[in-house]
Amino acid sequence: MTNSNTCSHNKIVLDQGPQVMKISGFKSKIGIQNMKKVVITGVSTGIGYASAKILCNSGYIVYGSVRTNVDAERIASELGVNFHPLIFDVTDLQGVLNGARKVKSELNLEKLKDNKIDLVAFWDERYPYLYKSIKNPPVYLYCKGDLSLLNQQSVAIVGTRKCSDYGKKIAFRTAKELVSHDFTIVSGLALGIDTAAHEGAIAANGKTISVLVDVHNIYPKENILLSEKILETGGLLFAENIPGTELREGLFVARNRLQSGLSLAVFPIESNIDGGTMHTAKFAKEQGRLLYCPDLRSISNYPLNSPVHSGIDELVSDGDAEVYTSSSYRELSNALELRKNILYSNIESK
Repeated sequence: MTNSNTCSHNKIVLDQGPQVMKISGFKSKIGIQNMKKVVITGVSTGIGYASAKILCNSGYIVYGSVRTNVDAERIASELGVNFHPLIFDVTDLQGVLNGARKVKSELNLEKLKDNKIDLVAFWDERYPYLYKSIKNPPVYLYCKGDLSLLNQQSVAIVGTRKCSDYGKKIAFRTAKELVSHDFTIVSGLALGIDTAAHEGAIAANGKTISVLVDVHNIYPKENILLSEKILETGGLLFAENIPGTELREGLFVARNRLQSGLSLAVFPIESNIDGGTMHTAKFAKEQGRLLYCPDLRSISNYPLNSPVHSGIDELVSDGDAEVYTSSSYRELSNALELRKNILYSNIESK
């Protein structure tokens, strides 16, 4: 095993010392601007021996020295595991490293199994293909339910908890219509719009995915029964955080990038101008996902002066989102198919 940076077969072996090199410095030192893959080897990840053992036992592959310059052969012998290169897109390296550092030694795989939680890692073939194109992709997904849904064509329906009755009906009907066009519905299990979206998908005998902060301790408590219904009807619950993670506002914002990232398009139904839904819309735009908002102005008696209309009005007025109506679904389906082809082509070209 070499202790220097080398390049072989379009792969870079990185083992440059105890500090994590930033992407810009990494590219500069390697001197190859077009290199798109990197093999991470040990020291640079900041993963110590104990964490390496946890990672290996849960499917993570570590290759090379680990903090104390222990060589790969010795680690393999002591841990009783096989080591192979772990390949990431270089543009996602920092995010992957940051995620890897969050792995705690108390991660108990047997406990996950007892709670019927599946662990899907970045390098797992079941990992969402679309996440390979987003900034800071999660290293792990803690899942309950049908894992095949991670790679089905999906759309996200999101919105405020304090929605109007109009908003609830629109979210419910939108979910039903999109299910009829073979889309899986993604949302966040919150009260209001999210709840209506999940329920609409279930009512249409479709599949729905709830992206959570913690897959074990369901939040909000009012939707525990709905989470159970999602699983009973062949859906999926998942989170990027270790079960038992303390709920914090920042984690909900981070979760929003996963709702949009898993989807070909995001449908914000109602939102205040400073609501969490606007974070999801921002992520969708950054990730190259489509944005569609209901044409609320065309609805008779809709309260256009309501705060929950302000965010939608801004998305449409700024040109970030297109409006849709009940007669738009065939056109939407065609646009989503085209977007899928574009996104997959972009990932494959990297």
